Amino acid sequence: MIRVSERQFALFQNPGKSPRKAREFLPENILESQICAYLRYRGWHVSRQHSGTFRTLGRPSRVITVGEPGITDWRSERAPPGGKPGHVEMFYIEIKAPKKTPDPDQRRWARDRKRLGWMVVWFNEFDKFVAWYEETWGARGES
Repeated sequence: MIRVSERQFALFQNPGKSPRKAREFLPENILESQICAYLRYRGWHVSRQHSGTFRTLGRPSRVITVGEPGITDWRSERAPPGGKPGHVEMFYIEIKAPKKTPDPDQRRWARDRKRLGWMVVWFNEFDKFVAWYEETWGARGES
C-alpha cells in the first residue's frame, strides 16, 4: 500500500492544478518517507545527511559547501535492544528513485566506509529494503 499526503491526494482530485511539481511528489521522496517511517517505527533515529553547495541569502556571492561528495542521504542509529549504555547500532543508507543506482562518488564513498567496517546500503525499492531489514535486524528485536 502506498500512503499519500492530503496534498498528494488533492492532485488526484484536481489534476493539473499544481503550478509546479513539488519535491514532495517525486518517487525518491515517497520511497524516503516510507523507509524512514519504517525505521522510526522500529526505534531507529534517522537523520538526513546534507551535502552540496549553497549560496547565502544575504550575500549570494558567498558559497558554502556542506558534507562531502557521495555521502549517503541518511544515517540510522539506535541503542541495541538489551544492549549496554553507550553502545549503538548504526548504518548509512542511500535511497534512490526506482531504477536508479548510486553515482560514482556515492559508490566510492560507500566503498571507503565499508573498508572502515561501517555498514552502508542503498535501495530503490521498498520491498527489497524490508527484506534486507528483516534479514539483517529482524532477529535482534525492536527498541
